[in-house]
Amino acid sequence: MTSKSRAAQEQLALLEKQAAPFEDQLVEAAKFIGLGLDTVCGSAEDGIDVTEGGRAVLYHGREEWLLRWLLKRLQAPSDEIPRKTPSSWRLLCYLLRNTPLPNAARILVERQFLSIIRRTLEEAQKSSNNAVAPRSNSESSIIEQETVKVSKKRRRSGELVTKPSTSESNGLLSLLDAIISAMNCVVQNTKPTSLTLDRERSSAFSVEYMKTVIRTTAEEASTILGLWLSLCHTALPQVGGLASVESWLAPFVEIWSSHTADDAPHLQFSLHATRPLLNLLRSSKDDKFPSSWTEQLEILVARNIVIPAKADQTILEILTKASVLQNTGNAPLLFDIAIRAVQLTGSARRRKAPDEKFLQSVFGSLRGSMVNVKGDNGKQMRAMLQLAIDHKLDLDLTILRDITSEYAMADWDILATLVELDANIFLLGEGRVVLLPHLMEAITTASLSPSWSEIQEKVVSTVLVPLMREFAKARDLSDFIRHWSTQLIAYEKFRKDDDIALFSAWEDEAIQIELQNLMEPSWNVSQISNVLDSLAEQVSEHPDAVCVVLQAIARSVSGQEQVVDAINLRLYQIMFNDNAADKLNPRYRWRSWRIISHTLNWIEMGDLNALGSLWDDKAKPFDSLSRFSKSESILKIKPKEKRGLESLEIFRFACSTWTAATKQRRSVNSVQSLDKPVMLGLLRGLARDISQFTSDLQENKDLGDEICSSKQNFLQRGNGWMIWALVRCLFVEHPDVLVLLYASEEQMFAEMVEHIFLIASATYPANVATRNNTWLERNPTAFPDIWRLALRGGASTLRCDIPDSINNPIFTHRGLTKIFVNTILNHATNLSNPLLKTPGNNAFAIRSLNDLTVDEIPKEHRGQIMSTWLPTDKAAESGDDGPSYGSTVLDNGVLFLKRKIMHRPKLYEGMKFQEFIDLADTLAEADIPNRSDNLASLKDLTRLTFISALQAVDQPRSTTYISEAFKKIQKKVSKAAEKKKHRLNFAVITMFEVALSAFYEKATALNELNIVQKDDLNSVTSSFKDCILSQFKDSPRKFQKENANDSLLVLSIIDALSTTGVDETTLAVLESAAAALVILAGKTDNNFGERLRTFMVIHGSKADDRTLATQLGGSVTNLYSRASIVARTDAAISRMSNEEKLELLQDLLGEDLHGLTQLDKLLAARQVIISIGDTRKPKKETRPLDDSDDEEEEEAFDLTEAYTILALYLRKCTDIVQFNIISETLMLMLETKRHNISQYNIDATLGSITVLCSPESPNLHPIYMHLCWLMQSVLTHQRLKLKGHSHLTQQTLQSLLRCLFTPLPHSNNKTNKFGHPPPWLLPTSHQLNATHAEAYTKLVLSICDPTVSAVQGNSNTLTSEKDKAKRIAAQYMKFVLQDYVRGQLEMKMLSEVREKMIPGLYAILNCFTEEIRDAVSAELDSSGRAVFMRLYADWRKFEKPRGY
Repeated sequence: MTSKSRAAQEQLALLEKQAAPFEDQLVEAAKFIGLGLDTVCGSAEDGIDVTEGGRAVLYHGREEWLLRWLLKRLQAPSDEIPRKTPSSWRLLCYLLRNTPLPNAARILVERQFLSIIRRTLEEAQKSSNNAVAPRSNSESSIIEQETVKVSKKRRRSGELVTKPSTSESNGLLSLLDAIISAMNCVVQNTKPTSLTLDRERSSAFSVEYMKTVIRTTAEEASTILGLWLSLCHTALPQVGGLASVESWLAPFVEIWSSHTADDAPHLQFSLHATRPLLNLLRSSKDDKFPSSWTEQLEILVARNIVIPAKADQTILEILTKASVLQNTGNAPLLFDIAIRAVQLTGSARRRKAPDEKFLQSVFGSLRGSMVNVKGDNGKQMRAMLQLAIDHKLDLDLTILRDITSEYAMADWDILATLVELDANIFLLGEGRVVLLPHLMEAITTASLSPSWSEIQEKVVSTVLVPLMREFAKARDLSDFIRHWSTQLIAYEKFRKDDDIALFSAWEDEAIQIELQNLMEPSWNVSQISNVLDSLAEQVSEHPDAVCVVLQAIARSVSGQEQVVDAINLRLYQIMFNDNAADKLNPRYRWRSWRIISHTLNWIEMGDLNALGSLWDDKAKPFDSLSRFSKSESILKIKPKEKRGLESLEIFRFACSTWTAATKQRRSVNSVQSLDKPVMLGLLRGLARDISQFTSDLQENKDLGDEICSSKQNFLQRGNGWMIWALVRCLFVEHPDVLVLLYASEEQMFAEMVEHIFLIASATYPANVATRNNTWLERNPTAFPDIWRLALRGGASTLRCDIPDSINNPIFTHRGLTKIFVNTILNHATNLSNPLLKTPGNNAFAIRSLNDLTVDEIPKEHRGQIMSTWLPTDKAAESGDDGPSYGSTVLDNGVLFLKRKIMHRPKLYEGMKFQEFIDLADTLAEADIPNRSDNLASLKDLTRLTFISALQAVDQPRSTTYISEAFKKIQKKVSKAAEKKKHRLNFAVITMFEVALSAFYEKATALNELNIVQKDDLNSVTSSFKDCILSQFKDSPRKFQKENANDSLLVLSIIDALSTTGVDETTLAVLESAAAALVILAGKTDNNFGERLRTFMVIHGSKADDRTLATQLGGSVTNLYSRASIVARTDAAISRMSNEEKLELLQDLLGEDLHGLTQLDKLLAARQVIISIGDTRKPKKETRPLDDSDDEEEEEAFDLTEAYTILALYLRKCTDIVQFNIISETLMLMLETKRHNISQYNIDATLGSITVLCSPESPNLHPIYMHLCWLMQSVLTHQRLKLKGHSHLTQQTLQSLLRCLFTPLPHSNNKTNKFGHPPPWLLPTSHQLNATHAEAYTKLVLSICDPTVSAVQGNSNTLTSEKDKAKRIAAQYMKFVLQDYVRGQLEMKMLSEVREKMIPGLYAILNCFTEEIRDAVSAELDSSGRAVFMRLYADWRKFEKPRGY
């Protein structure tokens, strides 16, 4: 080794003298310590010490010499190649790891290691700044090809020189990774926990040696940190999966933290490091950057900018101004960190005044720096304002007003944020005088701008509506109405005669909806009258503005008696008296009709009569109604109007008038007589419009681009939207008008309903895969929603004298119901729909009928439903493409509908059993997925039909049906027994199973009435079983897993055998066939193997005791598997005694309780427990002590021990299903096995509940309701065993109570004296709500206010057991109440939870005496006493019992 090292040293000296490439020198340098350069670099990258022969380095002379040589080369100012070579830094890392720390530290200090680092970073920074733009893909590919070429140059030793790739030698990323590996070696050794190679000196001295290496001035430390952060920002976007990136920041942050004392270190940091730090922090939000960097960088900003500025606010602007001037995006970044750096301490929920003032100063400083930067800084300002909103920071109104003025009402996003932050900018002081008028004018001006359609939603929903809400909060909604009216006047002045189709902000529907929410809570009757008086004064000069405001007011009246009495007909009088309506611009004329329509929603009968008198006198606007009603089309009522809204509002007024007159307690005949001819004329026009609309849809004409059922901001609407709105007004908003239409024009009404239904069917997704009509494609739910809403009662929302029960006229009027249902049944298929004309069922018709209840379907149509979707004799003869048997049996919707009809037992005319056979054959031959679902529905329909037929056996129709059905079965079974080609398919077997089972239930009656002889029934059943047994035996030969018919056939056979009965001897022959089928089927979706095994276990030969426990196992992943386990368990224990069942239960649980971890065994054990009788345990005989008898008799396993096992294991559950099964089993045993419950069982139960509510609980969710139910079962069924164990009850209730509280965000181990919540409550989505609080309150009421029967027991004493129980409860429930009081102070509880807790808290106080109350108050601190006394005062006010 010595000779090799000497040769390497000589060779290294020769290479250095000859100025050989530095890479060659590094190779020889590595040989000097006995390693290859690749090995050294690899060890540096992996952090592994590699020495020759795997031995530790004992002598360090060569390493120290090489370290000095390497640092000398790195330090040379004239040669930058060593500093740019990654291998040199990896070699340095290796040498530092294998050199004693004191020696390495001394050498590093001598060679000024930090100066080397700084110079290296400066050169790398210069190179990255001077780098050319990235080459194109083609150029880069050529370069990559060149880099892999092997140079023909050889070393002096004869080996080839590998030409290093560009990415390794000159790549910035590789260099930085190499530097960080060396820096980690240095910085890690400055920690006391670092391991050292010097065993003679203490670790503390070694650490201090190494600290001297990184200790430097604040200027140099900040410069190095800034250079490193800048290089990271440049290099990291190209980083791949480099694992060391996570630790790149820590070493250089440590260098900065170790700087020497300085007068102004933070100024140095701001000068050299702040800019690259903030650049890197902004970029760290990108996914390319490590997630842990953001937190580290934010801490660096907080410690070196925010906290120093908070300590000395004079340097705030110095530390932040430069960075904001360089990039305004730094301002919200700094503000965010500043807010989060000022944390809430202790139990405080608000910031301290100095902290609030400091944050306001930060905002003002950052905003002042942004003002000096040219350009649009609106985005950054919005971000800062939003931070103030998110963190509930109050900002000075002066600054906010300056911001508002600065952006000149042009940035709506900033204005929206300002209104959300503090609307007092516009409502108080100078803002109300100057800024508010400017804002209102800006909104009006924007409404006239070409870009209004793009910003309308933003301006109205985020600026105007929130501002209106703030006016209401300030109790000044009347002033907003004044501004509203003023701006409407200004809008009309600016608009002049321009035909603007868009609504302005002041006409938008959103502002009217908001007034509807605010008016009555904000105004009293006097204020409403004052507003109306003001509007009455303006109406003559500005009718348009007044009309808009009056419409909003009319819409906002909810029907309160005082408000209605104050308004009466004033809205109508203001608008139409003195001919004000005649002055209305056509743009607003439709709103005058809407004012009357809204008024009719809440008008009183006397005012309605007065309105009728005005109508009779031809007052405005009623004088024009007769002319409008004569129009052939509602859309052409106003010929000069370009599809405006006035025609719609005239129709709405007519409908509202009829509904108002109808819905009064006494019909207003005078109004009805006036409205009837107008209404009928409009309805005739609407019928013609709907008919034309259907024709236009067939021809795919242009019907407008509007989306129905959405907000519309245009004055003109297309024909499609208008028809939809008219139909919705009639069928949904005012369905009472349909009664008038039916009584007067029944045929026209039927045609109108038919057209609407056809349009709705044509847009239903299940009917059409692709739509050929543009309008229907744009509005797929418009007409289906109208149809379904009409069937469900519409939206008849008149708010005047409404009867106690509002009935849907469609269902209360027999004629309307018939037309609707008849229309649906006439179009049961799509062939009759001219908009579709496709074969198949009308899915919308089926859905509509399924939405109705049986009572809502007329009786005469129920039989029609049963015969619909079935082939008719006429259709079969003509060969039409009409309904077939597949229309019923292959459509689950049709099967569900017919099953619903048959739930009202009745055998309808024309029903034949042959139809079920044909349906079964069709289903067996069909190739559709999930046929088992259709089969189950068909089976249930058959069962319901036979129930109906057998309900009145002596009736001729039932007798005929039953006898024909039996003959069909007899004939089919005999054919199947004679010839294999007539064998029964799976669906027919299922039908016959249902029929024979029904016959056996009524066998006696059928035999007595000579309909079906008992011998004949037995004979057919026997032949049927022989037939299907033969098919079962042959099934393994023909079985194919891919063929669903084969598996369905076997499943149908075993179901039929289970129903009709089969003995063990018969099945013994089929065991081999069943085993073969299970193997052939494998794993299927229909649980074929599981069902077959279950059948054989239940009906086959019984298993012995050794294999019984294994046969009860199985999967519990689906409903059938669980039912299978229950069925097998019931079959296994059907003939067992209690002792045998207990032995089986013990086997299921297992000696090591392994059965509790298996859900199948747990489910079977529960079923065994249910079957065991609840017998009293015999008392043990007392025997004299016998010293010779040392052996104690072992107690037999019983239900008491089983309960103990389950109760103790409950707290160890790891699966929520396992927990639910065990807890429900415990509740069942508490209720049904009372004699086997011991005192220890109850104590173990309460202990498990307490543990599950503690931090030691397993992470299971949700379990709180189960814990409350379990505790309730103890209180209900085992209350006597709680006597003398009140401390356990108290502990359990306290644990359950603490779960209802949520820790505060700032709580910690010191402040949280209430205990930590269980792990299943830690996610915020798992927080308990009112339902859980109600369950807990029931527990408290059961203890503090029990029923007499709950506490009386068998006692016949004269003293009240209930009062005695309440006195006992008061002694320990006071601790529960004290916990509640402390929780209110230290934790958080939802208001809905607190509300549900009140009855329980009052029940506890009802148990208290004055002495207990004083004791509770004395044990609380001053804050707790205040909470308790407030609760006590409320109790005295609302709940205090008499004689207390």
